Amino acid sequence: MDKKELQYIKENYFDSTKDSNLSFLMEMIDEVRQTLNEAKPGEDITLKLPIIRISEKMWGKEGTKDREIIQSLLSKIVAKGSNLTEKVQYINEFIENPPETDDISEILSHIVLLDTLTNILLHFNASAAGFAFEGFLAALLSGTQVPAGTAGIQDLVDNDKNPVSLKLLGEKPGDVHGSYRDLVDHFIDPGGLKQDPESSQYVGQAGAEGKMTYIVGLKTFRETGSGAALTGAEAQAIKFYQFDFSPKTFLESLLSYKKNYKLLLLPEDLSSDPSTEPEATEDEAYSPVAMDSAEAVRWIKLGPGGLNPYLKILSSYDVNYVKELLAGAELLDAEDPPRGKKFRLYKDGEPVAFEKLPPGDSRWKDVGAKTFKGYKDFKESVALLRAALAKGPEYFWALIARTSGYEGSAGETQFIVASRYYKGKFYDQDGFGYLGQIKIGQQAVRDLAEVYVDILNEQIFELFSRVERLTNEINAYFIGGDKAQGIEAARTAGQIEKRQRTYVRKAEKD
Repeated sequence: MDKKELQYIKENYFDSTKDSNLSFLMEMIDEVRQTLNEAKPGEDITLKLPIIRISEKMWGKEGTKDREIIQSLLSKIVAKGSNLTEKVQYINEFIENPPETDDISEILSHIVLLDTLTNILLHFNASAAGFAFEGFLAALLSGTQVPAGTAGIQDLVDNDKNPVSLKLLGEKPGDVHGSYRDLVDHFIDPGGLKQDPESSQYVGQAGAEGKMTYIVGLKTFRETGSGAALTGAEAQAIKFYQFDFSPKTFLESLLSYKKNYKLLLLPEDLSSDPSTEPEATEDEAYSPVAMDSAEAVRWIKLGPGGLNPYLKILSSYDVNYVKELLAGAELLDAEDPPRGKKFRLYKDGEPVAFEKLPPGDSRWKDVGAKTFKGYKDFKESVALLRAALAKGPEYFWALIARTSGYEGSAGETQFIVASRYYKGKFYDQDGFGYLGQIKIGQQAVRDLAEVYVDILNEQIFELFSRVERLTNEINAYFIGGDKAQGIEAARTAGQIEKRQRTYVRKAEKD
């Protein structure tokens, strides 16, 4: 085959302007991987999918060829929903309840998505997988991955330029860790540069009234056994959760973890709010119920309003909170009392129960009293921070910038948000929490492909097989100098073009 013949093949079968899109397929497919799928009893179907080169740097970068390819493959999913929540829910619904469709693009988008996620987690270590996952989600959200080392804690920005920090973790414990100072700096913007779109320091949703969104992907399998889990007979999953740091949720989220108290202490030389009434000391005894009364003798021990919950309240809570909680409480005749007992503790008509506060809540006696040399105790610090927040976000962040965690003076600079905090929320009720899940693993790929095996075999597998044959023929010509294979390559290319034109015309009619 001479240069003239080669030029003919190139112009007629590899022209990217032709609607056959063969050149795109050739770019996309470096090799064809097969996964065996038992489609019908006694019949083995070979599922051939395009190999997607895992690109942790380029998927998350707009304008790159890798980004163009991954978004083309996921085009149907990318177009669905305006945010990650809607996309995850759409993907989950498609996988759990596959619709009756012959839209090859939609079918293949979901299969390739599952296959790509599986390969990211199967072949990369935890750190590399996390970075590749960032790029993948950036492409899915039509956003941009933020290069490592760039100012700010965001890992990517979504299609609305909102900052997102992504965590890919094991399901247990699933706690989120991060730099306290870097987080706070997102909300402190003295010169307003982070909020100026024309500034090189611009970060969407920054500043005193801004927010930082955290997306948490929890793997249902352990890192140490990921290979067996992802190649086994059971499908695995990534469960997605979301929570936001904002002026409103900052304290709430940090109080989910007991040791965060080391971050939130305020200096002793900071003036207290003069309107604050003098508080009781920790060793002050307080018991509004006369324990030697006739009613107390017949006090029901267990359950809401019982003696044991009452004693737990006295021993566990800060005395000032105890006073607040039990103000106006009294022992009254119980409804349906157990034999020999008849009194419960009531307040406002309801039996008083022991409330399980967040582990880091300053109303716990042992937490509120904690402090560090040169700092106020945790209870007073939190009270001052809440008072500042009530005045406005600017006052709140100005005070946060004086805390021990921001200055790094109490021996702790990393915050922890306990998984119980975001797992206990639901997106449709609270605006954050559980979003949904995406099944992954080779079994998940096989399960989904099996539903559409007839459609895929008719249109896709046969075409990919021809592309594979074309690749081999071209390689045989260029590498081995086999002219006969060069001629066969021309014939195969013509067959591919003809078949592809048929599919394109059908798609246009539909």
